[in-house]
Amino acid sequence: MPKLKLTWDKQGRWKKEFRGVTYRISCSALHLPESEWTKEKSYPSALEWWNKKQATIILEHDASHPNARAIAETEQRLDYAVRHSLTDEVKQLKQHLIEIKAGEDSSKMLPFETKRMTSLVWADRLKRDAQIIKAKTVGEVISVRISQLVTQAKAGLRSEADADNWKHCLSHFSDFAGESTDINSISAKVWQNFYYHMLAKEGSMGYNQKCFNYARRFMQWCFSSEITDKAIRNLNDKFRFKGGDKGVNYFTVDETKAILKVVKGKVRLWVLLCLNCAYTQQDLSDLRICEVDLKKGVITRKRSKMKATSESTGKDKGVTLQYKLWDETIELLKKHPPTDSIYYLSTRKGHRLVEFSEKSRSDNTKFVFKQLYAKYKIEGSFGRFRKTVGKLLRYGVDGQSRRFYSVSQQYLGQKSQEIIDKHYAGQAEIVPHDAIEFIRQTLLVEQTPSKKTKKVKQD
Repeated sequence: MPKLKLTWDKQGRWKKEFRGVTYRISCSALHLPESEWTKEKSYPSALEWWNKKQATIILEHDASHPNARAIAETEQRLDYAVRHSLTDEVKQLKQHLIEIKAGEDSSKMLPFETKRMTSLVWADRLKRDAQIIKAKTVGEVISVRISQLVTQAKAGLRSEADADNWKHCLSHFSDFAGESTDINSISAKVWQNFYYHMLAKEGSMGYNQKCFNYARRFMQWCFSSEITDKAIRNLNDKFRFKGGDKGVNYFTVDETKAILKVVKGKVRLWVLLCLNCAYTQQDLSDLRICEVDLKKGVITRKRSKMKATSESTGKDKGVTLQYKLWDETIELLKKHPPTDSIYYLSTRKGHRLVEFSEKSRSDNTKFVFKQLYAKYKIEGSFGRFRKTVGKLLRYGVDGQSRRFYSVSQQYLGQKSQEIIDKHYAGQAEIVPHDAIEFIRQTLLVEQTPSKKTKKVKQD
């Protein structure tokens, strides 16, 4: 349960110590019916009473104080720091409050402010806190939460894709509960009904479970942020989703060759990069000009997913790898030079291949497979080429060869989990050229049947 502003005593009264004076109020003084003379039911009314009482006290006692404005501002910050368990800030703010009440210079900067934050940071904190306090309906609270996540993504604290996932997954919860529904009315019964709603929903069971788990994390955040008055009793119960093993969707060698025969221009370049470097459409979109060296014929970079994870968690995820480019890839990279000052690849209209905004995520590569499906009935996405490469390296063309089994993880840009790589030798930063050439020979080079030598008849 989040920390309450008021204290409930044994006599069934609420009390609050403020500026050395203890204030108390009973449930009867709050004019509540006897059925609501409990801690849980009376707290909202008691809190409303205290907020009005505190404002009156501050107005009466601090109006004539030379540091009245600084006192009010510091108390507002202190209240925020206490509710969010900012231990260091609480100590510093209490000391600062004592000093300015004693008449010291209110413009004196606190040590932790000069090192860790500015007044702009505090203004942003209090502004967002006010938004959270005002938000009461499901739609309003979700909007506030998404806004926070987008801000974190822009600051590099989480990936843009993660913020976009939150938005799409919470839309299912908002549709079920209703945007205008009071967030405090989400009870254990409503939560259980939402589970059965997602369980019966058509589509991937894995996706339904993902949306349910995002909604669970959202409600946990609401309680920890004091948006909801009480926790949902069954929120952390085990709600099971059972789905069949969907398997790994990849293109066969014949399907890949068929796609390579029909795609041209920039789209062919995208496909070749996906196969040459095991990229997804996000990797294609994030490929920078500085990462491509056409003279040496290599690309040196870390996967977009791993780079975003490393920046958001502070932990080193993935590894920066160098891929030797095929001659066919180099030729198309030269033929289609970058039109942007930062990113190498773009659409015909000059847009990023994958674009993010506060409202949506736009994948501008989808049209390729829409056209392929309309003409040739080929389903998939650019991410499926990566799976194709992984399968070929892992099991070979015949499904039994293990020649490149040990380098498949490295080719895919994943950090090795083997003890020798983690603690002794370190992971190699150059993908083996023979593995790259193997993929080329398998998918690009047409195998011509060998001519049978005629047997010469001997007399």
